[in-house]
Amino acid sequence: MGLTPELLAKAFPFHLVFGPDGRILQTGPALRSLCPEGSLLSDGIAVHQPRILADYQAIREHASIREHASIRERTSSTFTLEVLSSGMWLRGTMLEMPETGEILFLGGPQPAMQPSDFTQILTGQAAKVRQANRKLEAHHAATQALSVSATLAEAAPKILRAISATLNFDAAALWLFDEPAAGLRREAVWSRNGGLDATLEWTSIAGQVFAMGEPLWIEEGLHTACAFPIQNDGQPFGVIEFFSSQALTRDAETAEMLSDLAVRIGSYERRRRVEQALRDSEKQYRQLFENMLTGLYRATPDGRLLMANPALLRMLGLSSLEAAAQRDLSAAGFGIGCWSGEAAQALEDRGEIRGLESKWTRADGSPMFVRENITSVRGHSGAILYYEGTVEDITERRWAEQELVHYNEQLENARRRLQSQSRELQKARDQALDSSRLKSEFLANMSHEIRTPMNGIIGMTGLVLETELTPEQDEYLSIVKMSADSLLGLLNDILDTSKIESGKLELDPVDFNLRELLDSTLKLMCLRAAQRGLSMSCEVDPDAPHWVVGDPGRLGQVLVNLIGNAIKFTERGEVAVKVAVASSGGDEVVLRFSVRDSGIGIPEDKRDVIFEPFRQADGSTTRKYGGTGLGLTICARLVALMGGRFEVESEEGQGSTFSFTAQFGRGKATPAPERVEPRRPTGLSILLAEDNAVSRQLAMRILEKQGYSVTCADDGQEALGLLDQLLFDLVLMDVEMPIMNGLDASAAIRAREKVTGRHIPIIAMTAHVMKGDEQKCLAAGMDGYVSKPIRPADLAEAISRTLASP
Repeated sequence: MGLTPELLAKAFPFHLVFGPDGRILQTGPALRSLCPEGSLLSDGIAVHQPRILADYQAIREHASIREHASIRERTSSTFTLEVLSSGMWLRGTMLEMPETGEILFLGGPQPAMQPSDFTQILTGQAAKVRQANRKLEAHHAATQALSVSATLAEAAPKILRAISATLNFDAAALWLFDEPAAGLRREAVWSRNGGLDATLEWTSIAGQVFAMGEPLWIEEGLHTACAFPIQNDGQPFGVIEFFSSQALTRDAETAEMLSDLAVRIGSYERRRRVEQALRDSEKQYRQLFENMLTGLYRATPDGRLLMANPALLRMLGLSSLEAAAQRDLSAAGFGIGCWSGEAAQALEDRGEIRGLESKWTRADGSPMFVRENITSVRGHSGAILYYEGTVEDITERRWAEQELVHYNEQLENARRRLQSQSRELQKARDQALDSSRLKSEFLANMSHEIRTPMNGIIGMTGLVLETELTPEQDEYLSIVKMSADSLLGLLNDILDTSKIESGKLELDPVDFNLRELLDSTLKLMCLRAAQRGLSMSCEVDPDAPHWVVGDPGRLGQVLVNLIGNAIKFTERGEVAVKVAVASSGGDEVVLRFSVRDSGIGIPEDKRDVIFEPFRQADGSTTRKYGGTGLGLTICARLVALMGGRFEVESEEGQGSTFSFTAQFGRGKATPAPERVEPRRPTGLSILLAEDNAVSRQLAMRILEKQGYSVTCADDGQEALGLLDQLLFDLVLMDVEMPIMNGLDASAAIRAREKVTGRHIPIIAMTAHVMKGDEQKCLAAGMDGYVSKPIRPADLAEAISRTLASP
């Protein structure tokens, strides 16, 4: 111990030594002399305040000292002990000896007390005991209220009443933090007089305590208020508050008890909230479990269902888990026994399977397809306890996939059929294109072959008509020329029809004078009308513009056809032409052209037929008026190209009115081109390249009559040879010739001129009149173009225009 018994006896004759087991090991000599032998052991030293020994953290010392002494008072580390057997009071210090665990009391005797002192002490001790009992009762009541109440709101009034009534508080309140309101909300209140707001007035300190997080005890005059924070995991969430109209001195034990109560309330509320959170979580889980569309289950390794949610039972067609227990689910495809070996091995190796797809059979026998995610749960020994899984019904998806596969097969078959049809259509298209090309080539060749003899017939007839003839000869040749012109018109109609069918019929819009076009057209047709004894008239709307933008040639073609038909089908009466403005706006104007006659009329059932190719109102072999039936077909197509449409009004025996609209731009007046008078300079030398003898003879005679000197070549190669030998002022070049055609010959001439620097004019004189033929000639280096049959005036004008060009 560091101190020998002898040293202790001399220094502290009233000392006491307590051992670790609570026995008195040693007493001072003075204490032994005052007390009979053994009285300390039999009567001992009484201890009435055991909490002081908590400073030594030794409950065993407390138990030992309590048997022998009573602590009268305590100041710092000094204690006053009463020796029960002698009534002596000892005052001293208690020390713990760390080496041995013994307790050493070092002190001396105090003066003896009077009986009144004992009475006062006993009275105080009794009061303290009663007060301690009340505190214990209040604490017990509060704890009991917490234990039997379901919520803090239910327990709070009981707690406030028990504490306040026991500890002489007049009122109390319990406050909780209201998160939505961001402030304290009074959860419960108690007052001795039954009405807190009516009987008491005090300023609450709950907010201050909540903000500080520390207890607060305030004594103001004859009033006392105290409040203690209620915390949860170190965070305040409420305050318990008490008020007294009397001055209550702060008692450490009371404050500690109330603080402990606040802690218990916090623990209770924390536990309640945790339990409520668990209940809410369980409820949510249960709702989720019950309402999920995905099936959930727990099953034993042998396939028995331990748990299943309604979704899974619905999938299986079962009403309850009990119903599932009565069925062999392996027969329905459920359980490890139905899994593939690969899936079972994967579950064994990895402990889970994701996306396992399989086929199940419902209770009604209908098939279904599912997709499972499975996890195995093992015990401590490693054995599988059960399987947990989620099941998704993918039946509709499977059917959809199968439908999609079937649909894709159908699409593939359709694609193959379409490919086959496309190949057939491509083949048919190629054949149609070949047929169209062959047809176009045929028409071009036929046009060329027909125009070549027609050139001879019309040309030679024209030459003969310019000679001295008898009236009878003139009549006969005029009939020949008229017939040839009719045949040429028929040929042009056939070519236009071919262009319509091939989509190559196009307009060539230019500025032209509308009234001049009408005047020249009517002058052309008036002679024919007069020959049949018919009168003609023309009325033009004054608002119609003089100059328009359009294709005058095609417009004139339509008017000539309609007026010609009106003259042809009218025996007597008149033919009237009228032009009116149908609509006008901006730079556009729509004109309506009408040709009215007093002829035979058209039956109502034939009015649509007349616009079909090769169809007429009267198609019999005894028809009176003749014609190919192509004119109106061509006119309808031309009108459509001009942005208009046809209308027919007719009454059989009374006449017909053909009307059509056409869209034009507003044109600008342009001066008429000066007509170049043909020059016939003496000695002008022309090289004529023409393989057809009749056409060559005709052209040579026309040129000689116009005063030109003509040298002839049968083909392009011969023409090149003559150009090497002689100088010419102009070349008339046929296009289709043997050995070397006119296009190649013209290209060769232009190639030579790049060396010589000389340019000789070349005019195409050809029976090629299809679309693009003129452009081909100009592209080959020619300067002009004349189509066959050759008209002397046209040829003369072309030569003069070409020679006049720089």
